[in-house]
Amino acid sequence: MTFRQPGRRLFSTAAILMIITAAIHTLGNMSGSVETPDEKRAFAAMEALRFPMGMTPSLADIFRTVTFMMSITFLALGALNLVVASSNISPSGLWRVGLVNAI
Repeated sequence: MTFRQPGRRLFSTAAILMIITAAIHTLGNMSGSVETPDEKRAFAAMEALRFPMGMTPSLADIFRTVTFMMSITFLALGALNLVVASSNISPSGLWRVGLVNAI
């Protein structure tokens, strides 16, 4: 298996950590956290502010969408990185993919 080859272990570990980060990020955003009165007022104001974009989403809707997009992006990048790590890519190519991920 190519995951265990030297030079690919760290890359594969980072890809798995990206997937774990996506899962923890999703769980953290879906958990019902205790909100302070200031947070409740802020979210009420976000719900009240609407943008006329055809569907008229609220600022809170946009906030939730951007929040879950991070989880989806990390999950997709982690999965793609595992595919790249298991392929026959050269070590320099793997380095370039890692550099793009870091940027």
